[in-house]
Amino acid sequence: MFARTTNPESLRQSFEALSSLLVDTTLRISPMGLDIRQLDSTGSTFVALSFPIHKWDEFSCLKHGHYGVNVLSFAKVLKTTKGSKELRLVIDDPAKMKIVATGGGTTVYHTVNLLDFKLSDVTPPDIDYPLEIDLHTKTFKRLVGDLGSLADQVTIHQQENGLEFVASGPFTEQRVLLPQGEFLAFMNDELTSPAGPYSLRVISLFAKAANNDLVRLKAKPGLPLVFEYTTPLGGILFATSPVA
Repeated sequence: MFARTTNPESLRQSFEALSSLLVDTTLRISPMGLDIRQLDSTGSTFVALSFPIHKWDEFSCLKHGHYGVNVLSFAKVLKTTKGSKELRLVIDDPAKMKIVATGGGTTVYHTVNLLDFKLSDVTPPDIDYPLEIDLHTKTFKRLVGDLGSLADQVTIHQQENGLEFVASGPFTEQRVLLPQGEFLAFMNDELTSPAGPYSLRVISLFAKAANNDLVRLKAKPGLPLVFEYTTPLGGILFATSPVA
């Protein structure tokens, strides 16, 4: 495999976010691009990353391959490439990945050891969500920051004038109403029962990862809360199950 991007920050920030949830993962590489689909170690959070071929400046792959990687170590390597203008990934040995970062008048070479680590395929079910909204990332980050400062869990209620987020912890309950004017788009508007509760710790990791303009939120009672956003290299999806 050979891949080149002039958006190395997108790759770096994506794996920095994944490193908060995953230990090891499998890079699924094919002639169509690179993707990850995996549950975390507790089985409560699902992560999907899809960087298709047309999002790379150059991408070539002759056959399908699964390559294990330690996410934290890989994220640390990518962190050293911050400020680079171009990043190249090369796998011509099933045990090693070469990373070449260029920018600022220097070229840095890394060799990452790959793991013999393969997972069974995980595909999220196709579900119709009664609540599906787009909102600005800054609004999403501010909302999660306000809720997570005092509470551990959050439940989502749909009201006539917007969405109400009810956060609860051992000592307090907080209610935040997000009026409809804060939504950029409201695709589905049929949440008749509360959805949740969901872990604010996990949601805060999603918020930290989001670095584009918009976040899509999907909710359905009894099912995982889903967040989706796009990057210059492709799309990322997080889904976290209700807290038992």
